[in-house]
Amino acid sequence: MKRIIIIISIILLSTSCSKESVEVSFSLVGKTYSAYSGKSVSGNEDMYEVYRFISTSNAEYTLRYNSPTGRINPYSLDTCKYSLEYPKITIFINGNTLIGNFIDNNTCRIGTNEYIKQ
Repeated sequence: MKRIIIIISIILLSTSCSKESVEVSFSLVGKTYSAYSGKSVSGNEDMYEVYRFISTSNAEYTLRYNSPTGRINPYSLDTCKYSLEYPKITIFINGNTLIGNFIDNNTCRIGTNEYIKQ
C-alpha cells in the first residue's frame, strides 16, 4: 500500500510541476533578407527588395537589379526603423508601417512577399 501511495505521489508531483517558459533569443543584427519584387520599369530586369539589419532597431532598405546582391537602384537606398517581437516584425519606412511574421529563422513573410535570409 505504501508503494502505491509513493508511486502515485511521484506521478502527481512530476505532472504538476510547471514547465519553465523558454524565451526565444533571435536577433536580426548583421543579417540580410531579400524578396523578388517584380520587373524593373523598363521590364528588362528583375528587381529584389533587400533589408540589411544594421542594429537592433535600424535597417537599410535597397532595391537591387537582377539578384539580391545586384546593382543598387540609387533612388531606393533608404534607412528604416523596425521592432522585433519574434516571430512578429514591424517595419517603419517612408511613413508606412509593414507588419510581417517569421515562418522560421530564414524566412519572413510581409504581405505577399517572402523574404529569404541571404
